[in-house]
Amino acid sequence: TLGFAFRPLDGRLVVTSVDREADAWWAGIRPGMALVAISGEPSQAAYEKALAEARDGSTPQVRHLYAARRILAGEPGSAVPVTVARSDGTAFTATLKRRVATHPPRVTHRVLPSGLGYVRLTAWQQSLQGRVVEAIEALKDTPGLVIDLRGNPGGSAVMVRNVAARLFEKERKVAFGRALTRTGKPVTIAFDWIDLLKIEQELEGTGTYARPVAVLVNAASGSGSELFAAILQSQRRATIVGETTCGCLLAFLGYAPIPGGGKLAYSEVGFVFPDGRRIEGTGVVPDVEVPLVVGDLAADRDRALERAVEMLLARGGEHG
Repeated sequence: TLGFAFRPLDGRLVVTSVDREADAWWAGIRPGMALVAISGEPSQAAYEKALAEARDGSTPQVRHLYAARRILAGEPGSAVPVTVARSDGTAFTATLKRRVATHPPRVTHRVLPSGLGYVRLTAWQQSLQGRVVEAIEALKDTPGLVIDLRGNPGGSAVMVRNVAARLFEKERKVAFGRALTRTGKPVTIAFDWIDLLKIEQELEGTGTYARPVAVLVNAASGSGSELFAAILQSQRRATIVGETTCGCLLAFLGYAPIPGGGKLAYSEVGFVFPDGRRIEGTGVVPDVEVPLVVGDLAADRDRALERAVEMLLARGGEHG
């Protein structure tokens, strides 16, 4: 990767984030700058070409991710000239080397200056479940909780269900939808004695956290993050804040061997929520929409977090 991300905003391609360990950061590239050219080609032309060549996706959000990956990813060590423009119109070119991303999934938590709890999770990796649960338990006395899933592409559905259970009343049975399989039947092993995946999806609350919750999402929140947000939204347990999510909520059950020694994963499971919604192809639409704004990126202002904090404080500890 080249160490930064970009998106179309206000008719141009804009840098949305920069890895502080990457060449891009040390070259002076910052969020809010316009991406002018890459490898000597105008950025808009390169992007439109990448969109045309990238594999199809179910939403514009996921098609952008595919196209951006084609532009930013490449052989480790390969050098790429990148031209960006500052807000004052001045531009500069930096030659960046692609490097292997070395940031493992992680979970962080803290009490915000407002007194609210905050948990950020970058991927639904099963090995992180214990740490997420510990974070929620550590924040159980805060008057409101922000769970930040922006940029989280998904992961373990089992972990999603187990973490969501911490936000519902103890022993409450929550039927949150149905799994759609290709056969219309549960997925089983041991001659149908053991269900790996039941059609009727439910969880049982643990009562760990009872105060209001806000979940932050954006266009790069996918799969398991969408499942988590949709569960809480459909049960009116949390307010979803930010942007419409990726719209890529399907699951696979394993890898099938193919000739030549490779393995293939393909979508085998979809989900329908109690209100009839399917997130695949549409995304989770936030209750409170906070669009990304170029000026906020340049000013390092997190308006979505601000809005979530304002909303939770206004509720004053009311149970959600």
